[in-house]
Amino acid sequence: MKNQRIVIIALAVIFLLAALLRLHALTRKSLWDDEIFSLNALGIYKLHQEVPPWLSFPQNLVRYYRADNHPPFFFLLLGVWLKLFGQGALAMRALSVILNLLTLPVIYLLALQIFKERKIAILSCLIFGFSAYLVYYSQEARMYPLLLLLSCLSMLFFLKIQEGADWRCCLGFIVFSVLGLYTHYYYAFLICFQVLYWIIFENRRIYAFFLSIGIVFLAFIPWLPILLYQINQKNHSDLWIRSNSGGVQWQEAVFHWVNILFRFAVGENFIYPGSASQVRQIMGVVAVIAVVVLLQRPFLLLTRYGKLLALWLLLPLTGGFIADVLFQTKTLEMSKYFIMSYPAMLMMLAASILRFPWRPAKVILLLALVLLNASALRVYYRIPHAVEWREVAAYLSARVGERDTVLSTEPRVETCVVFYLGKEIKTIPVPYDAQVQFVLGAAQKSIASSERLWVVSIYESVTPELREFSERLELEFPLLSKEVISGNVIVRSFAGHFQARS
Repeated sequence: MKNQRIVIIALAVIFLLAALLRLHALTRKSLWDDEIFSLNALGIYKLHQEVPPWLSFPQNLVRYYRADNHPPFFFLLLGVWLKLFGQGALAMRALSVILNLLTLPVIYLLALQIFKERKIAILSCLIFGFSAYLVYYSQEARMYPLLLLLSCLSMLFFLKIQEGADWRCCLGFIVFSVLGLYTHYYYAFLICFQVLYWIIFENRRIYAFFLSIGIVFLAFIPWLPILLYQINQKNHSDLWIRSNSGGVQWQEAVFHWVNILFRFAVGENFIYPGSASQVRQIMGVVAVIAVVVLLQRPFLLLTRYGKLLALWLLLPLTGGFIADVLFQTKTLEMSKYFIMSYPAMLMMLAASILRFPWRPAKVILLLALVLLNASALRVYYRIPHAVEWREVAAYLSARVGERDTVLSTEPRVETCVVFYLGKEIKTIPVPYDAQVQFVLGAAQKSIASSERLWVVSIYESVTPELREFSERLELEFPLLSKEVISGNVIVRSFAGHFQARS
């Protein structure tokens, strides 16, 4: 009884710590592109626009998915949530925070189910609580905290089926697996791992498990036509499978594969250039080396649970690796697509640290992990990791007149600017596959009927096309002003023909 009370107190403290880290500065940063797209899926295109009626959700989703790339479950859940608790950054991100916090007790149950040791389960929860990687994604109004929660619940019932549990565990596995597939397509990698593991290591309850898998895929069949439609869209380069026309070398894919393990351990902010000092980068490399050494320990990898966790971590990443090499995609650049593998890394770290033979080393390793994540959190809280669209919209709102026109170099820029603007402005739609000449032509037409033309562009140094556009724009039109906002958004104003005539 006393031990149980200690466990409850420890979990409560960890839960409180996790909640504080995830709620801190939750609305300090503006909604970024993908979060605004989440609202667009529900038919919300302005900051203070009311949430549409319940019956309009399916209609808005059908319209939105003609140009989007995700299955619908998260957006339906978000729509219900906003209908109940109101619209805004706080309400949106609170859903992600709650979903991530709900995952913490599931992590405890998973670790306890696998290792049968409360110490490992509690340490897994502790690492989960201060994980910079999870804080990063729990403060986004996107589907990744939901994907993580559903993955953990599915794995919990997967393990219970192995132990011969009744039909209710099969039903739980089916329900959470179906919801996982309807949350993100890459959930299929987790199902592939479960099937492969069962084939290799399990010879019990084969009928029950594979019947459950069959029901899961039957439940997803109604969505397959929409998936095929999304893949064949012209804006394929903007999908979660981002095409790389130049091809991906296997060395590059290996680098990104290892990078994901790196991010899992010490957070996203160590990866972005300029986001961390050289000292922290070196510390991060040392941490990854330490993790690799720990994971090679025989006591972990040669046991049944060691094989389970190793395959859970590596097989989904291997699927992404194969896709990158064979199909010239860039899936491994985005660690969030593989967040369903994060719990395996988490529990392997906890087990490795606790079972390390030299006691002082346990303290040193745990302290190093805490400090690395704390450093990543410090960077995350202080430095914006995305465009501050509120700042961009406020700049335009104060300067754009009634006879002015705003032109964005790509659709997402227009979507985000219009969302935060407090007034109606004249904008020019730009298709996803627009070339430099198209945008220049649109600018030429706008000059003729505007007092001023405002051109908003982003990340101009990333591609040769945007650099070409930037150079030609300033050569062909009379430049009035040029400002850099939020670090990577360039706003230019040009004298229009209307102004010239007057």
